[in-house]
This record gives sequence, C-alpha cells and structure tokens, in this order.
Amino acid sequence: MSDFDLAAASWRKDLQNDDAMLEALAARLSQALPTMVSVERNFALRNKNRKVQKLTVQFKDQHFFLKKDPSFGISAEIGKVVGNICLSREACAFNDWLTHLSQQLNVFLEQHTNKRHAIENFLLN
Repeated sequence: MSDFDLAAASWRKDLQNDDAMLEALAARLSQALPTMVSVERNFALRNKNRKVQKLTVQFKDQHFFLKKDPSFGISAEIGKVVGNICLSREACAFNDWLTHLSQQLNVFLEQHTNKRHAIENFLLN
C-alpha cells in the first residue's frame, strides 16, 4: 500500500462531514498538483466562507470529478480522455473514486520521480 493509499483511507473516515473532507482534499491536491487540479467554489456576496462545489483532477488519459450536491452529498465521476477531450464520464462511489485516483497518482509519480517527494509531502502532511 502506498503512502497516498493511506491518506485516502484516512479521508474515507471523514465522510460524515462532506464539506470538511472536500475542502481538505481540494487544498491538498491543488497544492500538490497546481497545474492539474481545478477547484470551483460557491459564490455568495455576503458569505466569506466559499465552500468547494466542484473539484477536478486532470491526468493525461483520465479526469476525476467531484461535485457537491445539496441533495445527495458528493457525487464522483471518472472521465476517459483521448487527445485532451473527455469522451465519457462514469459515476462511481466516492471510495472507488479515491481508489482510482490513488492508482492514477501512483502511476504519475512513477513517471515523474523528481516531483514525487514534494507531492507526497503535500498530500500526507
């Protein structure tokens, strides 16, 4: 089990609080992978607490989407990408989403060993 797998397992424990888990995940991933992660927050004029509404992590051949749904909690999807075009999206359980993200991140880190230490520090500390 990789270090990121352990971090993903700890996030699973926090599923009772979707907002806090989504905020933590967005913060860690956007710091570790700034060019690959986009975060959309809600907009409220009088509200300084702009909560994460959408999180997207983009790898070369897969995109990972999380969306905060007021009725259903967090919805997770994984998209198949070819030539920078997302051809399909498949809904999945959040735990499956984390597992697939973990696997894809490990592949990415194997290919980019020079970034591995910095990314692991952001995700695990």
